[in-house]
Amino acid sequence: MKKYILWLWILGTACTSSTQTTEDNSTTQDTIITSIDTVSSTPAKSETDKSLGYRAELDGDFDGDGTKEKLQEHYVSRTTGQELSKNYPEIEFDSLVGLVISRHPKVYLSSTNAAIKDLPISDHDQLFGIMQLINEGDLNGDGTDELSYIIDYADYSNVNRFYIYTYKNSEWKELANFEIREWQLEDQKPLFTKNPDGTITAKTFDEEASEVEKKIQLK
Repeated sequence: MKKYILWLWILGTACTSSTQTTEDNSTTQDTIITSIDTVSSTPAKSETDKSLGYRAELDGDFDGDGTKEKLQEHYVSRTTGQELSKNYPEIEFDSLVGLVISRHPKVYLSSTNAAIKDLPISDHDQLFGIMQLINEGDLNGDGTDELSYIIDYADYSNVNRFYIYTYKNSEWKELANFEIREWQLEDQKPLFTKNPDGTITAKTFDEEASEVEKKIQLK
């Protein structure tokens, strides 16, 4: 999966069983998702700058003021604060990972609405950026759009996490996160469903790495 995604990046930038359990979701920073029954869900656009490469963008009304704003991915150096290019050289994956680590990247989202604060995504050294970013619509009935994202790590692992966030009281707040496998994205099927009781049912994995459906209460 990692090499497949990398190949897509290089090409794009060059040209431009089921067990159900119920539990409260715990927070562990590391993830992604595809919304399920939220008709308004809209995936992020694939924006490419000739000098910087791919940056994810997402439209939505995240503060509930009735006007849509745009969120944009920033992939910057923690050392200089400058944007980093994703136009990677055609080198072996191990060498590419070393290159990424040496740049000390971090990723965050900014909004075209200056009143909305930046959303920190990750400052992990082995970081390619955002793998998936989606407008999930209003999941908790508060009148604002929620978003989900998955982080793209520079590693060989298929294990990842899916995060759901909302903007409330002038702060970004995590509503849920759960473990996924990146191969789940190949089917392009939703990784959770919204339930009438304010919970979601996630397609996730248990401690034995078995695929399960888990009911999660949104925070």
